[in-house]
Amino acid sequence: MGNDRDVEIRISDRLFIHTRNSVYEFFVIDPLRAYGIVRGGIIGKHAVRGFLCWPVSLKLGSKVSLFVESKGGLRFITTSTITILRHLRSD
Repeated sequence: MGNDRDVEIRISDRLFIHTRNSVYEFFVIDPLRAYGIVRGGIIGKHAVRGFLCWPVSLKLGSKVSLFVESKGGLRFITTSTITILRHLRSD
């Protein structure tokens, strides 16, 4: 990707979100609800279910907010600034 365009996501796409501090991988299950499987960064190596919070702004220089499952229920996370965004289509 590498530019400031919004990302149009589809089922089974994979997003690699590199931030100033971490790398997150998001596997899309439901693009309409921005629901999928996420791992990396503060979440760690074990994948968990999560939602990209609306409005979703996957642009360089922005931050991503996520609701992810945890042992204590849903957890709200905001990433550091996006520095690189890779979008792998499922086709």
